[in-house]
Amino acid sequence: MIGNTSLSTAPPAHPAQDYERLRAEGIALIQKLVGNVWTDFNAHDPGVTILEQVCYAITDLAYRIDYDMVDLLKREGKDAYASLPPPPQILPTRPVTLADLRKLVIDIPGIKNAWITPFTPEKTLYAEGNTLGYEQRDVTSEAVHLRGLYQVGIELDDIWAIDATNQPDFVGEAAKRLHTNRSLCEDFASIEILEEEFIGVKARIEIADAEDAERILLEIYQRLADFISPPVPRYTLDELIASGRPIETIFDGPLLTNGFIDTADLHPRRHALRTSDLIHEIMQIRGVLAVRHIEISKQNQTQLWSLELDPQRAPKFDHRTANIILERSQRAVPVRLDHIKEIFTRNLRNQAAPKPPAWNDLRRLPGRDRHIENFYPIQQQLPTVYGLSGGGENQGRQARQLQAYLLFFDQILANCFAQLAYAGDLFSFDAPIETTYFAQMVTGSSAVLLADRSRIEEIAESTPAHSEALTAEQAKYERQNRFLNHLLARFAENLNDMVLLQQTLTPKAQVMAKRQFVRQISELSQSRGLGINLLYEAKPPAKPEQQRSGLEKRLRHKLGLPETEPFFVIENILLRPLPGDSDQALPLLAETENNDPYSLRLSIVLTKEANPERKALIEQLVREETPAHLAVKIHWLAPEDMNSFSADYDDWWKKYSDYRKVKIGSSW
Repeated sequence: MIGNTSLSTAPPAHPAQDYERLRAEGIALIQKLVGNVWTDFNAHDPGVTILEQVCYAITDLAYRIDYDMVDLLKREGKDAYASLPPPPQILPTRPVTLADLRKLVIDIPGIKNAWITPFTPEKTLYAEGNTLGYEQRDVTSEAVHLRGLYQVGIELDDIWAIDATNQPDFVGEAAKRLHTNRSLCEDFASIEILEEEFIGVKARIEIADAEDAERILLEIYQRLADFISPPVPRYTLDELIASGRPIETIFDGPLLTNGFIDTADLHPRRHALRTSDLIHEIMQIRGVLAVRHIEISKQNQTQLWSLELDPQRAPKFDHRTANIILERSQRAVPVRLDHIKEIFTRNLRNQAAPKPPAWNDLRRLPGRDRHIENFYPIQQQLPTVYGLSGGGENQGRQARQLQAYLLFFDQILANCFAQLAYAGDLFSFDAPIETTYFAQMVTGSSAVLLADRSRIEEIAESTPAHSEALTAEQAKYERQNRFLNHLLARFAENLNDMVLLQQTLTPKAQVMAKRQFVRQISELSQSRGLGINLLYEAKPPAKPEQQRSGLEKRLRHKLGLPETEPFFVIENILLRPLPGDSDQALPLLAETENNDPYSLRLSIVLTKEANPERKALIEQLVREETPAHLAVKIHWLAPEDMNSFSADYDDWWKKYSDYRKVKIGSSW
């Protein structure tokens, strides 16, 4: 039985859409204003008729305000999404956790899994008081254990264990991805491909009479391979949407290129294999009746119960040497073993095939141009007897006088419809900033939209006060600033400190600075915790935007610093002793305020500021923008010292960058 559809009798959710409520409020206001002069408030009274038309026009405006947002932003020749970054751009974050970094490495085609763990340098630093050295002088010297250093172990897809010819540079690609997304004060000291540790399996398995033995053996191979070396599932966008995941959850984390990875699927490494677990996996297969015997082995070591795994190697099921016999009534069942191994190998290739996320398949509502500005004057909705809609007997001075009286209401309402029609421009960071008030001229039976500023000025010439309100430069840019402040607040951002630091900024310059910030909001918000890309190709002394840390980019925007002004965000962990530094008598940071000047510490270098209030504001802003888990120290240098420091920094950066590239070329 098909259910009946009915209209709700409840009042509208918003008062502006409730005609009866508006009419009652209007009559109450009239009664309050006129007292005993006007006592007839029935439907036949002309004043009530006019009130009703005004109330109806207000409900029409409220109804249009309630359109879907995409319809409000859509206008002929305009993209409704021009100022709305798509989900793949605005929702993902740069890696924050080690699981996020693992996803970036596993996302590389050909890599099956990866593990990122803390790294302990071979060369130990010792602290004696506030002095660091390479040698432990006496029992009072304390070893410094650096934090924020990681080692990366990569497990390749099983197919590369079978055929390693034409193997891509997995280490180089992983290093590039990791350093492009490296967090401040963290570094990757070691990136290595784990050697395979082949696990042999010998077993006798009883199967049912009516089952396909080759199908069972192929499934045994696959289950053993997946258990010994678990794959990380990749999902398509459609699969995740079909599972009920909201878009904001799907795109939570780093943006990947080879499908989507669920954090729940990132399991820790297995340290041992138990035959009981393998038996459990085999018994899940349809047609298997019993596992009569099983043993596992690696190299020359064979175990019946448990086999320890090498933590520095990647275990792989060795299907080439596997000796798995299927039996019926304790008699071996003949199978085409070479055929099964060929199918198994083909399945490994298919399993390693890339799985693109297909972001372009995101179906966005196209939006409809509702022509929101269209306004039918209330004077044209009155009965013909009023002589305003054309053809009435009462055309004359009284009709024109009433028409002029109603024009006050029509003009205000018409402008409201025009303002709503251009809501997309008001909240855009790319639309022209010449107009913040939109109007349309009521002419007889319609209203003409005046989007062009010159036409607004032309119409407003006869009303100087109105013209001044529309064209005043100061008011216009201050109003634009309020709209931009609203947009920034939606991203939990503000540029109030920038305005305080640059008190000479005109309202127009403030608008331009805020627009520039909003245009880059995706990058500036996602990358706020990123360090400098240590593998970036450009050479100093030129310092392009890509060669800056995310924090430096944000601070330059918020401090209003020009591109040419020296400003350095130095990650102390990059100044730690490296292989080859043993020739130095002391590390770069020898005399320190504490025994570990490297771990989770930042140094900000600025040109000396003479104004104490401005200096305090800058220091406050720097500390507010620095991630909370990092300690930051600000250094103010005189101009001549800054020049010397800049030269030293460029020299250090070139040598450090070359050192990194050499490590990449030698498999890290």
